[in-house]
Amino acid sequence: MSKLGKINRKQVADLASVSETTVSRVYNNPELVASDKVDLVLKTARKLGYIPDKAASALRRKGTGNILFLEIKKHRTYDWTQISYYNWFYADIVRTLFKQMESHLYQLRHYQAESISDILALKDMNICDAILVFNVEDKEIVTALETLGIPFICCHHTEKFKSVSICATDNFYGGMLVARYLQEAGCRKPVYITGFFKETFAHAQRLNGFLSVYNRKNVLVLDGKIGIDGGFKAGKRIIAPIKNAEIDCIGVVNDLTAIGVIHALTGAGIKIPEQVSIIGYDNLPFTIALPFKLVTVDLFLNQIYANAVDLVIKSIHNEKVYREVIKPALVPGDSVLT
Repeated sequence: MSKLGKINRKQVADLASVSETTVSRVYNNPELVASDKVDLVLKTARKLGYIPDKAASALRRKGTGNILFLEIKKHRTYDWTQISYYNWFYADIVRTLFKQMESHLYQLRHYQAESISDILALKDMNICDAILVFNVEDKEIVTALETLGIPFICCHHTEKFKSVSICATDNFYGGMLVARYLQEAGCRKPVYITGFFKETFAHAQRLNGFLSVYNRKNVLVLDGKIGIDGGFKAGKRIIAPIKNAEIDCIGVVNDLTAIGVIHALTGAGIKIPEQVSIIGYDNLPFTIALPFKLVTVDLFLNQIYANAVDLVIKSIHNEKVYREVIKPALVPGDSVLT
């Protein structure tokens, strides 16, 4: 392998038996190249240690060469990036973005916006060719982004936006998965524990998906605070109904809240899943510390953000609106009696 920076595009093309134009397209317009050739060129480039000059490529395109990773710190009912339990979530997303950017002639730049005016200021800053927006749910923010004239894609809990590019998770489907699993396990007396579902579209969709399987009038819905403390308070409320066999299963809006519920129930001597089944949502890694493996739902966030990079770069070249909604999957465990 040659020293870093010594390998050029022609050497990659020769070894892969493709043209230099094909190598260039793989990095600039991969959608114009057959997927098998994209894989071949990238594999060859890695083998040779080829690193394209992203700055020179940006000059040729008369662009900045930057994709902006935009994080909005305000305008949320709750800001989970500030909750230490979810720091791994955020770090995992950032690692995924940097990894995916390796196959494109763009660099990732981070930008935090504290207000709508911070977003609007991007119009005259000329610091990016496209924007990848982290987990935004507010229409006001999307409206501000539309005024910039810069391609952008909204990621993660963004399935409600109909006229802009999104790469999102299907929260309705996820809620439905939870209910179906419980129903198929023979559970007939459900409670659903959530928080901010009137203010947070993702939470509302998970609840609606759950209720699409169970008859609404047969489901006790508890809407309070999310997180361990909120879950603990909700768990306290259902101790007596569980002991009286009035509740046999619990769907919870996320794993962190489910942990609080579990603490409350096990502290009262309730056995899971013998007396009550429970399913969380998010597939948090630290639930491994529970005395049983929690049944949960995986959003495939790495796939969402990796795909979003590819889509937003495509939008630079063709100005299309891209919409991709990825279905989550149920992760089996021991917290449901089968």
